[in-house]
Amino acid sequence: MTTMRLAMGLIDPDPTQPRQLFTTMEIDQLASSIRARGLLNPIRVKPADARGRYVISSGHRRFTASQKLGAKDILCIIVDGPLDEATILAEEIAENVIRQNLTPIEEGQAYHKYITLKNITAATAAEQLQVSASRISRQLPLLELPSEVQAAVHAGSLSADAAYYLTRLEGEAREQLMAALDQLEGPGWL
Repeated sequence: MTTMRLAMGLIDPDPTQPRQLFTTMEIDQLASSIRARGLLNPIRVKPADARGRYVISSGHRRFTASQKLGAKDILCIIVDGPLDEATILAEEIAENVIRQNLTPIEEGQAYHKYITLKNITAATAAEQLQVSASRISRQLPLLELPSEVQAAVHAGSLSADAAYYLTRLEGEAREQLMAALDQLEGPGWL
């Protein structure tokens, strides 16, 4: 691995990054911290492609906060050799799940994609990603919920725990509870 400063304009975000929501507040807080203390940890990037472009493998929030501050360049660790999509995803899961929470839906999507890319079981994924198997087993079923329920979980208006219990209901009981939820208005359904 090589560490060097790269021009911000040569770096692209990873389009497969599991974190989809970056709140303005968290980016502002991180930007304030970088302004006060500097960038404490470099971002990690994949080696340059044929066009001389680098893609972030970890450090999306630090990159975005540095952009907000008007940085012209940023300290990067250039990962040796090509990285496959599963390896990059494992790094992004580690950074986002362990260090900065993803929404439960983003987390479930990341686990599902990792399991699919590696063609492994959830238990093996838990071992490789160093997260509890129960954490993965509670996030994956959320992806089976209707899109409007997933959206409510993603937005934080329905707790992940309540949504998980919805996944455990079957048939008419599930339909009745879903109908009751549809009748409620505003955030914080349960």
